[in-house]
Amino acid sequence: MLALSEGTTEILLIAPKLLGESLAVQFTSRSTSLKIRLNKENLTKHPSLIIWFLENIELANSIQIELRKLEEYWNPSPLLLIIPEKISLSTDDLLNLGCRGLLQDPDFETLLETISTIKDGGRVVKIKENKSAIKTTNQTLGLGQWLLISGLQQINNEICSIEDLININQQGIITDIFLKGRKRELNTAKSFLVLIWGPLASKVEPKNNNSILTTKQKKGIIDIGTNLNLKKNDSESIWQLINNQLAIAIDNSINKHSENLLSIYALKSSKKKELLRSLHIQLNKVIQKLQKNDPTQKDLNTTWETLQEDIRKEALRNMSGEYIRVNFKGNPINLMEKLIEISNFSYEDEEIPDPKIMLDTLLKNKPININGQLLPPDDPRAIIHLELLFSNWLIRNSEIISSEIISACALWPEIRNYFLTRDLISTRELERLRNQINNRNRWASFIERPIQLYESKRLLYKFSANGIQSVVITELRDEELRNLGWWQQQIALVVETRDALAPQAQALVKKIGSLMVILLTQVLGRSLGLIGRGIAQGMGRTLGGS
Repeated sequence: MLALSEGTTEILLIAPKLLGESLAVQFTSRSTSLKIRLNKENLTKHPSLIIWFLENIELANSIQIELRKLEEYWNPSPLLLIIPEKISLSTDDLLNLGCRGLLQDPDFETLLETISTIKDGGRVVKIKENKSAIKTTNQTLGLGQWLLISGLQQINNEICSIEDLININQQGIITDIFLKGRKRELNTAKSFLVLIWGPLASKVEPKNNNSILTTKQKKGIIDIGTNLNLKKNDSESIWQLINNQLAIAIDNSINKHSENLLSIYALKSSKKKELLRSLHIQLNKVIQKLQKNDPTQKDLNTTWETLQEDIRKEALRNMSGEYIRVNFKGNPINLMEKLIEISNFSYEDEEIPDPKIMLDTLLKNKPININGQLLPPDDPRAIIHLELLFSNWLIRNSEIISSEIISACALWPEIRNYFLTRDLISTRELERLRNQINNRNRWASFIERPIQLYESKRLLYKFSANGIQSVVITELRDEELRNLGWWQQQIALVVETRDALAPQAQALVKKIGSLMVILLTQVLGRSLGLIGRGIAQGMGRTLGGS
C-alpha cells in the first residue's frame, strides 16, 4: 500500500455518482488518511485536492473555462483532471488545459501515486500514446494548391524510402552514392517548390512510417509531454527530469541524422556517442554548479560564454583520451594536448537561442514565454521547450567540435583512423567533405538565415526515436534582421519583393488568361462560325442551282 502523508486529507471528487461512490469505497479501504467527499457540503475543511472525472471531452475551450472556474473557487487547492481513453483532442490541446495533474484512463495504483505527488507539490501528466486525435478540416483547396500538396507528398514519400535504403544499405559505396544523389535531387525539387509557392509547402513534412529502429530503441525515449512525473516543482527537479531524458535520448538518437548536419556524422559511431555524452556530462556539471552559486543576471551572461568554451574543451579532452600518443611529423605527441592547441573553442553559432531563456528559467525560476503565454518552469509545455533548447545546444555544439576535429584530421592524417569513418580516410574524400561543409555553411549564412529571420523562424534540432530531427519554431527575430550585413539584407529584400509582386503577377496572369478566353471564344470562335456558315450557305446555293 502506498504510504501517504500523515494526517487526514480531504479530497473533493467531481465524478458521476456510481463512479464516485465506487472510488470512495476503494480509497477508504486503502488509506485511512484519505477522505473522499462527493459534494462540497460534506467538506469539514478546505480540500487538499480537487479531482474531476470527465465522461467525455470534445471541446477544449469549454473544459478550460470550467477548469479556471474550479481553480478560482477552490484556490489554492491543485486540480487533477481524469480524461477518458477515447478522446478527439491532440496532446497540445490537453497540455494547454494547464492542470496540476492530467491522467488518461488511469488504474487505481497510478491514481494513488499521482495524488501523493500532487499533494507534495509535484506535477503529473500521463497521456496514452495510442490515443487518437481526429481533426478534420473543411477548407477547399484550389487546383494549384492541390497539385502542390500532392507533389510535395510524393517527394516526401520518396525521400523517406531512400532514407530507409541508405540506413540498411549493405551493397557498397557506389549504391550509397547513387542513393544520396537521388535524395539531393528530391530535396532540390522540394526547395524549388517552396521557393515558388511560399510558406504553404513548409506545412507538408515527410512522415517515415517504415522506421527500422528496434522496439527497445523506440521505448527508450519517452515524450515528456505525455509522460511527466515531477516530484517537486523546484529548478533542481526540473533539470534532473530534463537531464535524464537527454541521457536516454543520446544513446538512441544518433543512428539517423538530419540532412543539415554534416560534421558530426563524419565521426565513427563510437566517437559520436562519446562526444555527445561528454558534452552532456559537462553541461550537467555546469548547470548544477550554477544552481548552487546562483549568479546575478550580469554575471550569468558573461560567465556562460566562458563556461561554454570550457564545456567544449572538456568534451574534446574526454573524447580524445588523456594518454593516447600519435605521431605528428615523425614525433609521437599527446593527442589531447595537440587537439586542444589547434582547435578554436570560441566559435559562436548564431542560430543557438539566447542562453538566458534556458538559464533564467532553471536558475532563477522565472516564467518562460511560449507563444505569448508566460508559463511557470514546472509547466509541461515549458519543460518540453527547455528540453528542445538543451537538445539543440548539445547537437549544435557537437557539430562545432566535430568541425574542429575534421580540420585537425586534414592537417594531421595520422588521427583519421582514430576519429573518422572509413570512407573519409582518403584525402580526396575528406577534402570533398570539407568543401561540402564550407559550402553548406556559406549557403546557410548568406541565404537561409536571412530568409528565416525575415520569416521570424528558427531551426532547432532535437533527439527523437527516429534520430536527430529538425524543428522550426516561430519567434521574434527583428533585432537580428536589422543587424544583418548588406548582402544578407538584400536576400531579405528579394523575398519581400517576391511577396509584393507575386499577387500582382498572379492577377496579371489571370487577366491575360481571361483575355485569351474572350479572344478564342468571342472573337476567333464567332469569326470561324461566320466563315463556316457562309461556306455552308454558298455550297447550298451551288447545289440548289445545279
